[in-house]
Amino acid sequence: MGQAASFPPHNFPFLSKYFDKGSDPPLVGLLFSAGWCPDCQPFVPKLFAMLEEEKDTFSKLLRVVYVSSETSGSEMREFLEKSGVNNDMVQSIPYDNASERIAVKKKYSTCAEKEMETVGLTERAGGIPTLKLLDATGNVVLEDAVPDVEKLTALEAAEKWKSLID
Repeated sequence: MGQAASFPPHNFPFLSKYFDKGSDPPLVGLLFSAGWCPDCQPFVPKLFAMLEEEKDTFSKLLRVVYVSSETSGSEMREFLEKSGVNNDMVQSIPYDNASERIAVKKKYSTCAEKEMETVGLTERAGGIPTLKLLDATGNVVLEDAVPDVEKLTALEAAEKWKSLID
């Protein structure tokens, strides 16, 4: 179902704080996205609205980490703000931390098609937008939660995602 169990925190200094036994919240959602992506433009605000709609539930279940494919830090900030980001539940790998963003994209084989060469991928598990759900050890428990956000209510998605770690 998921990726290999090893999650080397030293390779991901920003992300490592989210991956500990008993971490709270228990799921990390890696959101691979960009403001220039036509599919991301409607999806990201929908995700953020869903998180806000059931804030009490999602705040105990999920931390979203934005993995940017933008071309600048200001472009990333503008897109997140325009999309209605809630900084309590959504963090982003700092744009200036390109090495970690690239390493995360490579580890999970997920990036924009135009980034594949830079990331060092010849094949991708996913493009953008992708929302990978990981447990506290870094194991992928759901390869892509985008269809859940598109098709389920906020409560239905929360129940489904909670069942992945029960």
